[in-house]
Amino acid sequence: MRLVPSEAVLVLGIDLKALRGSPMVRQLLTDEQPRARDRVTQMGFDPARDLEQVVVAAGNVGHRLEFVVLLRGRLERRQILSALQERTELSRRSQRGFTLYRDPSRAGPLLLFPGPRTMIVVSEGYCDALLSRLLGQGRSVLDTPLGVRARTVRQSSAWVTTRLSLALRDYVASRTGWAALKGVELAQGDIKPQADRLDLRLDLQMDAVQGARLVQHRVQQYSRGAPNPPRVTRDGRRVSLRLSLTLAQLRGIRKVAASMLR
Repeated sequence: MRLVPSEAVLVLGIDLKALRGSPMVRQLLTDEQPRARDRVTQMGFDPARDLEQVVVAAGNVGHRLEFVVLLRGRLERRQILSALQERTELSRRSQRGFTLYRDPSRAGPLLLFPGPRTMIVVSEGYCDALLSRLLGQGRSVLDTPLGVRARTVRQSSAWVTTRLSLALRDYVASRTGWAALKGVELAQGDIKPQADRLDLRLDLQMDAVQGARLVQHRVQQYSRGAPNPPRVTRDGRRVSLRLSLTLAQLRGIRKVAASMLR
């Protein structure tokens, strides 16, 4: 989190090492074992086995959406670069004492290895701010109101916190068909594994009480008759959703998601 630039408006963290301690998650990963060899060949590591922590952050720089992805775990720089160079010849450059890798077209993000067991993927527009953070310069997202909110959920196995710009609210509302989502100012959620389920929480802060009522009503209406509907509560402008998923339900979601990505 301390490496995330202060300009970020969305921060997501996943403690994969903690998640793998859950019996349910271990079973889901066991389902994926036949594909592990292909992932190692393509990426130089197996995300399901080798990654321990992931932080994703994004924000606007001008009119562009910029991002940074921080990865920690059993990551070997030489092995990852070798796997990538099997697919494309990487260019490299030096900037502020760090070596940055990229595909020759300059269309993709930059890749760097600031220390052992650590890899960072960053867009061009966030690169200089990230390097400043690596050198102990500039402001971190932890120094902002968004960072203060992140501290309240970052102990969970997986969490997200974001403040939505007017443009992003309009986009989300148009894509979902829920006009009331234009009123979402802040969103925060987390995932906590239990012995026989995953507990999911999402809190939305709206810009008006009426908008909160509309979102609450829409979620309740949409989930009516579902075998495992979320619990929806409202307190003023805040709407809270709680949902528990069993192993069978998670497998069903993964199957639907896989079919949509084909």
